[in-house]
Formats: sequence, structure tokens, C-alpha cells
Amino acid sequence: RKGGLGFIPRQLSLEEKYRLEKSLLGFYMTGHPLEMYSDEIDSFSNEPIELAHESERKLITTAGLILKKKIIPTKRGDMAFVLVEGRSGTSEVVVFSDALKEFGNLLEPDCLVLMDGEVSRRRGDSRFNARKIFPLNKVRSILRAGVTIMIDGSNPRMELLEKAVDCLRNNSGKGEVSVVIKHSSGWKVVGRSRSLRVDPGAELILKLRELLGNESVSLSRGRGPSF
Repeated sequence: RKGGLGFIPRQLSLEEKYRLEKSLLGFYMTGHPLEMYSDEIDSFSNEPIELAHESERKLITTAGLILKKKIIPTKRGDMAFVLVEGRSGTSEVVVFSDALKEFGNLLEPDCLVLMDGEVSRRRGDSRFNARKIFPLNKVRSILRAGVTIMIDGSNPRMELLEKAVDCLRNNSGKGEVSVVIKHSSGWKVVGRSRSLRVDPGAELILKLRELLGNESVSLSRGRGPSF
């Protein structure tokens, strides 16, 4: 139906809706922007941003929404302290000069990012240092993401698997297809297809989950940029 000015109102995208809520209300009312990328965050990150600085992992991948940054001049070049919001809190991230030069454009307020980095500890203080930063809306392509399918070895459901393979063949791309077969007795076999390559878009992931179940399908990080 046309509005009073003679045009049809355009429905806001989810991202636009969140941004409007924040600008009008000062907070997100119906959800958080990071929820749009739950698959990417759950599949690629190994720590929430709120806990990244406490992690014992050598290499950390985390995600969040940029709130603000503070540039600090140093003898080795500018560095930044960036306040990042996760799904349940906030944390400060350190970005040194090399990473700031390469990824500084992704550190503006409201940017949604995935970050690779490490924890530095000094004088009892620990901080997460971001070394690589990727926009969440492009991270599947940048990381050459693929698909991992979990199969119950005691009940493989071959007919559904054949339909899943057809879906994969109809969505060719650069992402690898991995298969993990688990049996109730405890043994596990992991393999990677030599012939299938996919574009793991949202529609494909949805179709596969409808066939095999939500827990049986996930994104996998490909052979994209690493540090």
C-alpha cells in the first residue's frame, strides 16, 4: 500500500533496523547486530571478546562490534585502544601500528568485525592484541569458508546424505567440504572431499540443516588469511 506521499515504504533491513534503534533509543531493543552473524562467530571464533584477554590459547579468534577507538602516537607509529562490544559485554583491544595501518578503516564505530590475535601479558596486566581484522559481512569469502558435516556413524541416513550432496553440487564455490563421522562407541573419522567445493551461503546452510539437523552442519575456516 502506498504511503501518504505517494510512494511504497521500503522495509528496513535487519542491519538498518538495529542502527535506527540505537540512534533513536540509545540501545538495541529487538536484538543485537552480532546476531546477524551468529554462524560466523560460532564457527570461526574460539573466545568471546569479553574473555579474549584472559585466554590461555596461543592464537585467538574473536568477534565484536566497534564502539570507539583512541589513537596513541608512539615512536614506532600510531597504535590504538579499541573498545569492542560482544554479545554479553565489552572489552578493550590493542591494535599496534602495522595492523592499524592495514585495518584501521574497519575500526570505526558500528563496524562488525572478526579478529585474529594473541594475548600479551606484562606486569600482571593482560590484553588482547588484534593482528588481523576482517569485516563480518565478508568473512566467509575472505577466509574461503567451507562446510563441515557431522554424520552419526551408527545411523548415517544415506538417503538424506545423498540429497545433501546434491545441494552441495548445486552451490559450487571455493570452500572445502569436510565430513566428520562419529560413532556412539567413541571412534571418529575426519575426511575432506577432493571433488566438492562450495559457496557456503546462508541459503545452502539452511537447506543442509533442514535435511540433516542444526547440529550436523557448520561453517569451517578455509585457507584464507592467517597470521
